[in-house]
Amino acid sequence: MMNAEEQTNASRFLFVHVNEWATIDSPDTIPLSQGYALAGLRKQGYPGTILGDYKGSPLSPRLFRETLLNERPSVLGFSVYEENINRVRVWARYAKYILPEILVVLGGPQITFMPALALHHFSEADILCRGEAETVLPALGRALDRQRPLTEVPGITFWCQTRYNLIDGDLLSLLKKAGVHTIAFGLESADPDVLKKINKGLDPEKLSAVIAQVQGAGITVELFSLFGLPGESFAQAQKTLDYVKAGKVSIDGNSISQQLHLFFGIPMLDDPGSHGIVPTPITKPAYQSLCRDFATDSMTADEIEQMSIIWRLNREDFAENVATGTRLFEVAGFITSHFDAVACRPETDMMLSRIYLALEEYEAAHGCLTRLAEKFAGNLEVEKFLARPITCYKFKRRGVAAPGCRIIYDCKGIIDGRMEPETEAYFQDAVLGGGTLLADFDAGMQGMTAGRVNQFEVRFPADYGNKSLAGRLATFQVHLHQVMEPVAIAQWRDLLEQAPRNIYRFNDLDGLRRWNENLYYLALRESVPWKLTQEMTDFLGLINFYMRLGFRDKGDSLLELLPADGSMHEHAARILLASNRPDKTEELLSRIGNSGTEVTVNRAKALIKLKRYDDAEKVLSSPLLSRDIQILDLRVGLASLMRQPLEIYLARMDDLINRQVDSMEEQRHKIELN
Repeated sequence: MMNAEEQTNASRFLFVHVNEWATIDSPDTIPLSQGYALAGLRKQGYPGTILGDYKGSPLSPRLFRETLLNERPSVLGFSVYEENINRVRVWARYAKYILPEILVVLGGPQITFMPALALHHFSEADILCRGEAETVLPALGRALDRQRPLTEVPGITFWCQTRYNLIDGDLLSLLKKAGVHTIAFGLESADPDVLKKINKGLDPEKLSAVIAQVQGAGITVELFSLFGLPGESFAQAQKTLDYVKAGKVSIDGNSISQQLHLFFGIPMLDDPGSHGIVPTPITKPAYQSLCRDFATDSMTADEIEQMSIIWRLNREDFAENVATGTRLFEVAGFITSHFDAVACRPETDMMLSRIYLALEEYEAAHGCLTRLAEKFAGNLEVEKFLARPITCYKFKRRGVAAPGCRIIYDCKGIIDGRMEPETEAYFQDAVLGGGTLLADFDAGMQGMTAGRVNQFEVRFPADYGNKSLAGRLATFQVHLHQVMEPVAIAQWRDLLEQAPRNIYRFNDLDGLRRWNENLYYLALRESVPWKLTQEMTDFLGLINFYMRLGFRDKGDSLLELLPADGSMHEHAARILLASNRPDKTEELLSRIGNSGTEVTVNRAKALIKLKRYDDAEKVLSSPLLSRDIQILDLRVGLASLMRQPLEIYLARMDDLINRQVDSMEEQRHKIELN
């Protein structure tokens, strides 16, 4: 252990946890490896700090700079993954700009087997830590303090695993008592032939029994799986998805499958061809592994991408959105913009039909149901889905709210004599008796007449999600806009003949836009197009809705009414690009005279999607935009896609990183001036 004087003079360590794919409140943001490393350092007398750079809560350049200047660390450490490596380079270069003498140490899975050549392409790094940080970093500190050669610092590695066949009733009981709520198993693939090819000693049938046993004990199951495995076909990859769904495993968290990642150190990379791996012909620096840039001899790159899209379609958040009627246009936009990729799956039209029904687009819904009946005859899940009756709703003039009715209302709650902001809402809709409203609120709404105002008390449950409202008594004031009575349709084939036709007319489009996207669409749909052009927010909003729903002809007809205003064309192009219509985006933007940043970026993105790389390169070559970070980033990507020489790629990457560092300094100066 160090004495007091040694601790005062000991090398200081700073870690930056770069995790831009998780929000700050996610458990994925906890820098466990860096926490272990810092604990090991502090145990031996070395001081240190961890800063976080998260999605939605990025590390500010000012805080980073102040920490460097105040603490004067000798070592700056990063845990590096394929996904964050270029962001790490930005922070490392900025650190060298502030403290040129600082040692940058890189650890993590990307580094363990990274070739030494990578240091020539990653000029900001000084040390690649291939061992366990808890051991290596204290040894590094001692070497620095004693001015010893860094080659004397040893590295130690270890590896461990657990298996599904270790699970039994006694262990589950102990785990449950200990507070365990989730167990994750490594499935990889549900196809026996694929499992044999990757030497995975797993029996899918036995694992299914274990999954049921764990779920029966009240513990959530997660399954790690991969696609794009050696020898795996597209059909076999879908089999894994079907296995996960059949086991009633929620597709979120760790159960979201991903393409096989080929990182440094994987034996498969010693001879990719013998495993059927076909690298994508692009330019890459030595510090990046093959990762996901490959096809196989049994799955094309397009099929691998298609499998990724299919897994995204089946994620739990989309299913929940469709069930609750929220974010319907986002879900529909994903489906319609990738329809060719997901058309092979029955859940595509099952989800899309439910969205269309919720938005009273009955002809489109009928088309989905017809495709299901024709394409997936004999599929038990589809047959069960088609056999269910359909419930629509019809406006009732001066209708009286009753169980089963759909209502549209405004509300606000008074607590202790004051209006509680978190109880205030407008243009809300719900089905009475459907379980989505608090019991007291549901009961208070029943018997109200459309167009009337009422007041009643609601007691929030003690376990209510909003802690500030839990257990409190509120007096709600409610205005009931509309009552819609249910219309039951027994057979889906009768939908077009029996579905009611409602006309949605509200005077407050601004309120609808803010509070209820679905009603906003229904109201816009009833508007006369030329009148909408008087309020371009609503006009562009309707174009956006049509594109997301896949109603391209309707959207294109509105585009023809766009005024000759470049800014309107820019907004429309943004909508088209998000709807995966690069051809239409390029056509629209090519007619705009100015070449501002947004026009240039979106036009280049459209051209890249169309694989017109030479044209994209020309669009991005304007010297007036040579310092724009978005432009520089696209030029790096183009250098890779166009297979330009490595020297060009690295030069463009240097330009990008230097500009990002400059931007950090500019932000800092701006904050200090304010």
